[in-house]
Amino acid sequence: MSIEGLKLSHDKGVYDLHVDNQDVPMWFRDYLGECLEKQNIQYSHQNKGNIYSLHADKVEFLDKHIAREDYLEYEDCIALLDACSFAMDFLMNKQLMFANMDLGDFLKIDDSFVFVNFHKVFPLKDGSIIETRDISLHKFTPPELEVVGGDVDISSTYYNIASILAYVCCEVYVSDNGTEKIQKQLDAIYYTKLYWFLMRCLEPEPSLRRYLFV
Repeated sequence: MSIEGLKLSHDKGVYDLHVDNQDVPMWFRDYLGECLEKQNIQYSHQNKGNIYSLHADKVEFLDKHIAREDYLEYEDCIALLDACSFAMDFLMNKQLMFANMDLGDFLKIDDSFVFVNFHKVFPLKDGSIIETRDISLHKFTPPELEVVGGDVDISSTYYNIASILAYVCCEVYVSDNGTEKIQKQLDAIYYTKLYWFLMRCLEPEPSLRRYLFV
């Protein structure tokens, strides 16, 4: 996965996340630092803060991890959900929200996850994500976002997160099956808190979706 403005390198047992000042928005550094600290991920700054040296055994983009391992364990799925929830709270306080995320928009740092693709972040106004840039459609794109360029309700992000979790947990593409069929394919996590969370977020009607994990 390649994200303009970010580069991950690995040399002599150290993972460095390079941040380009010209491409990265101001809020991203604050977000990244808070996210790493919240998850007790050890890191240090190099090159006047432009490099985050991550003190971890393994760091990789989530799409590469899934290509090798096929899926995430249940505990890892909960950790990914926690990372999404933290990012949502941080962004909402900035009147921003992410949308149309894909697997390659996350870093997996040992057993933790960090959303890192600031290009997928858009203005948030009155509960709507203001779509100001062209998007690329993929397997986790919410159906209402297929109308490129339109504003969408924040519940579009709920659907997006749930679609990713359904795939990394049970190898199920919601876009290929529809919400009704998906229930039977989530048998491995049936009656878990994650199962009911996915069902609340994957309602076809955006106004009925709920981001609730209980």
